[in-house]
Amino acid sequence: MMKKHILLVCPYETASYIQSDLKCVQANHLVRVLNASKMTSPKKLFLVVRFFFALLTQQVDLVWVYIAVPQYTVLIVLIGKLFGKKVFTITGGYEITYIPGINWGEMNSWIKRTSQRIAFSQIDLVLAYSEASRADILKFTLAAPEKVKVLHFGVDTNYFKPWSSLQKRKLIITVCANLAAYSIEPKGVVTLVEAARTLTDVDFVVVGAVHDDAKAFTQSAPPNVKFVGRVSDQDLLRLYQEAKVYAQLSAHEGFGIANIEAMSCECASVVTPTAALPEVVGEAGLYVPFGDVSETVSVLKEALQRDDLRIKARERIISRFRDETRRAQLLAEIQTM
Repeated sequence: MMKKHILLVCPYETASYIQSDLKCVQANHLVRVLNASKMTSPKKLFLVVRFFFALLTQQVDLVWVYIAVPQYTVLIVLIGKLFGKKVFTITGGYEITYIPGINWGEMNSWIKRTSQRIAFSQIDLVLAYSEASRADILKFTLAAPEKVKVLHFGVDTNYFKPWSSLQKRKLIITVCANLAAYSIEPKGVVTLVEAARTLTDVDFVVVGAVHDDAKAFTQSAPPNVKFVGRVSDQDLLRLYQEAKVYAQLSAHEGFGIANIEAMSCECASVVTPTAALPEVVGEAGLYVPFGDVSETVSVLKEALQRDDLRIKARERIISRFRDETRRAQLLAEIQTM
C-alpha cells in the first residue's frame, strides 16, 4: 500500500469516532490535522487560511473533510480543487439535514444550502454515515449519486461487551453530546425526562455536557434522573454494562454511535422510527413515536423486561457494525482515490 499525504480538516478531533478513524488512517498513511477548535478567533477564517498555506507549502495528496460544516467546507473544497487535489468527506448529521417541525438541522438557511450544494458538487467522494444520511445528502446537495457511498460506523465488540460479573439493573441511559436549549427536545431528552416522572422506580442517567441555557431544565427533572455531564470512556462503558435499556428518542439521527456501543453491551434499545435508527436497530429493539410520552413510558417498561432484546442487540452489532469492517472499507476507499 502506497502511503499518501493526507490533510484532515475537522471542527474538532476529540470525538471517539473521529479518533478511531484517524488512528486507522494514520497507521497506513501520513496525516496532518487542521482542527478548527484549536484555531484562534475567528476560528473558521484562520482554518481556511491555514489550509491554503498548507497546500502551498507542503505535500498533500488528498484532502479529507470530517463533518462538512457549511460555514467553511465550500472554501476548503474550492481551494483544494484550485490546487488540483482530490477531496473526500465523512459526513451525514446535523450539518446536512433539516426537519421543519422542530427547526433542526443546518439546511434551514438558503445560504448554507447553497454553500453545501456548491461544495458537494465538487467533492470527489462522500462517505455517508448511513443510508438515511445518504438520502439527506442527495436531497439537500448537488452530489452525484455515484459519488455518495455508505460507511457505517462500527464498534470494538471486544471492548464494548457485557461484564459477566455485573448485574444489569433497572437503569435507562441516553447520551447527548451537548445538552443545550436547542438540543434537548430534538434529541428526545425532554421526552425521556417526562417519562421518568411516571417510572419513579427506575433510574435514568443522561450523559453529556450541560450548557448554561439547559441548567434550569436539568434542575427541574425528577429525582430519579441524573445528569452526569461528560464522563470518561471507562465510566461510560460501566454505565452501558449496568443499564438494561438504552433510549435514543431523537427526531433525527444520522447514525447513533452511542446506541450501537450500548447495544454491544447488551442494552435493549428503545428508539424512534426516524432517519437512521431503524437501519441501525432493525428488529433488535423497540420503537416509539417521537415526542409521545405515554407510549414511551409503556415501551420502556416492556424493554426493561425483555432479556431477549438485549441478546439480539449484541448479536446485531457483531454481525453488522464491527469496527474491523469499517476500517477495511475506509482504507479501501482512500486507496482508490
